[in-house]
Amino acid sequence: MANHRPGKTYLGATSDLPKRAWEHRNGVIEGHSKANGCILLVWYEYFDDLQDARACEYRMKKWHPCVEDKADRRAQSRVAGLVRHAALNRTPAKAA
Repeated sequence: MANHRPGKTYLGATSDLPKRAWEHRNGVIEGHSKANGCILLVWYEYFDDLQDARACEYRMKKWHPCVEDKADRRAQSRVAGLVRHAALNRTPAKAA
């Protein structure tokens, strides 16, 4: 999630992307995301295993901001379609 381009970002893992995106947009949960207005979904990846998702999240949090921005720009053209796909084809998360 991001507040604008370029701007503050939030990285996280969830088993329910549409619900989590709604929570960000509506400021339901206190913290970095709410304080910085991170309401725009700019990228997501699907993982079958929560541990794999968290490992990817951890690696991404180590990225330098300019690397993060380049990856974000490459993905920008696909974001709208991916968000629609996530909302229409929700896959139940596996228990951790």
